[in-house]
Amino acid sequence: MRKKISFIMLLCLALIVSGCNKAPSSKVFSSNELEITLTDDFDEKNDGYLTLYNKEVKIVIQSTPTESINNLPLEEYVDLLSESISFLTPLETDTANGGVAYEYSLDGEGLEPSRCLLMVYKTDSYYYNVTFSCDAEKYESYRDVFSEWVDSIQIG
Repeated sequence: MRKKISFIMLLCLALIVSGCNKAPSSKVFSSNELEITLTDDFDEKNDGYLTLYNKEVKIVIQSTPTESINNLPLEEYVDLLSESISFLTPLETDTANGGVAYEYSLDGEGLEPSRCLLMVYKTDSYYYNVTFSCDAEKYESYRDVFSEWVDSIQIG
């Protein structure tokens, strides 16, 4: 009887430990023609644009119909963005999916300091602004993860 109880307790402990160490699995999220693969610990909210978030990261995907701003070339669209977000720092990146990369910081009254990676894409139908953000002090540790997520973006 003692061996059975010990075995059951050992089995319960093993199940508890294995359940606590479960790694998140992949999950695909989409906005119009754009898909991004993240982990299943992200939640989503759609209030005119798609917001994906977990405990430490927020990703906002905004889509603007190209016809609404005269189907500008991507470079001219980015110039318009730069006028409204004057603190963009261009990054030297060569993305597999044709995006343009920028970094910027948000810091101000009522805001938690955060660092952001902004990816801008264009299709025949939409411009996509994909913003990855986290607390400023955690940005360097997320930089490689953000790059992996950027590489997961599929358009079309």
